[in-house]
Amino acid sequence: MKKNNLLNSFVPIIIILIAIVVLIVIPKFLSRDDSAKYKRDYIIAKTKYSTNEYIPILVSDEQMTKKYILDYLNATHLDIRDSYYLLDKEYRNNIFGNIDKYVKYVNIHNFTYEIEKFSVYERGKYKYYDVYDINGNHFIFKTNGVMQYSVMFDDEIDMGE
Repeated sequence: MKKNNLLNSFVPIIIILIAIVVLIVIPKFLSRDDSAKYKRDYIIAKTKYSTNEYIPILVSDEQMTKKYILDYLNATHLDIRDSYYLLDKEYRNNIFGNIDKYVKYVNIHNFTYEIEKFSVYERGKYKYYDVYDINGNHFIFKTNGVMQYSVMFDDEIDMGE
């Protein structure tokens, strides 16, 4: 009788253990490969950000072109003499030589914020934004990072590669 009671007490425990393995462990083992595949391809788009959490923003070349021309023309309107130092150093020394010639050049040309056409290309370690405004003025922004630029009005000087 003791043997039968002992067997009767182990049978439910064994059945419960088998049920746990079948219901919990085996599905996790089988679905492991599928979940890894979905995690790679799925990107969570957050709609609400907390304090000190940055929001990723992708900026197109057209938007950056508008930012560069806006920043440069604002500098010329605020203080035309300070905007002289935004010119590429080699370019300003070879073309203008001094601030007075630059000021005359800027005052003669009717620069505008409206862009007619632009192109973006890379040479060496620099990225160039080649821009024409609606009045036909030509700007070349030589960038070395975001909003770290120098300006040229034409490409007469080969700036090196």
